[in-house]
Amino acid sequence: MLTKIVRFIFENSLISSKNSNYKLQKFSLEDLENIFFGFLDKIKAPKEWKEIYIDLKNNNRIIFEESKDGKDNSKCFIDDDGIRKIKVTTDGTINVFISFVHEFIHYVSLQKDMPPFSLLEFPSIYYERVAAFHLISIGFDENIIKSVIENRNKNNFGKYYDLFGILLDMCRYNKKGNIIREDKVELLKKATEATNECVENLINIFLEAGKPIDELQSLIIKDCDFGKKIDDECDYYTIEFIKNGLLVLNGYQYLTDSYLADSVLEKEEDDDTIFDKMVFITENLSDFNIETISKYLGIEDAFTKKSKRKNLT
Repeated sequence: MLTKIVRFIFENSLISSKNSNYKLQKFSLEDLENIFFGFLDKIKAPKEWKEIYIDLKNNNRIIFEESKDGKDNSKCFIDDDGIRKIKVTTDGTINVFISFVHEFIHYVSLQKDMPPFSLLEFPSIYYERVAAFHLISIGFDENIIKSVIENRNKNNFGKYYDLFGILLDMCRYNKKGNIIREDKVELLKKATEATNECVENLINIFLEAGKPIDELQSLIIKDCDFGKKIDDECDYYTIEFIKNGLLVLNGYQYLTDSYLADSVLEKEEDDDTIFDKMVFITENLSDFNIETISKYLGIEDAFTKKSKRKNLT
């Protein structure tokens, strides 16, 4: 499983930003409610979900606010008055719909006991992907929707990309036992050499095409003290473990849950029970772990087979 997760990080770090230049369509809050009700019908949500939304709206527990720092600060949270609410950052575009769906699903999944940390993001990430397909199905520009999801994926991957080194060490430990400093230094050295070779090849291609190479040249790593880099990395993780314990792995849930969500979307193509199962999971998330949820959804081999994920990027 861990090997598959590490490969998943690497593959997604290579995704290009071919959709990022599209201008996002405007999206009013009136549009949001109408389309959200249609989305609930699409996913076969129980009538209670619509009632939850109406209750949240009528009691002013959905807060829409413009971003003050250019970031999406949407969250499902317990306010100072002790009441759980939803806050959604809005930029006046279709981003707001995807963000709202994500946080609303959090609200539903938190109605019972606290779900396992490793599954906390799973229903929300799954349903934000389904929400994107729903927007496309009702006429929104497919390339623009892909742009929105690509940016959200980047945000998710950014939350755990810094874990890549420690996950790689865990994977190696599982396969070969104790990790030796000299081995880590040699691996970093080889990876750096391979990266520099790749960049130099790109520079030659750009030169032949008469393209500027300044940005590429800045990517070449020179005069690196590999031993010091490895020592600094180990010191950093040691300090983080002392300060935060297992919370040093915070962000890992976005990784596992993104992978689970993509596996379910693949399964959805030939299993018409997925929507019903995902409703049940969302309402009873605290009763599941990764093993039981994989078995319930029929994706036990998700972490061992090669994925054929639905392409939203």
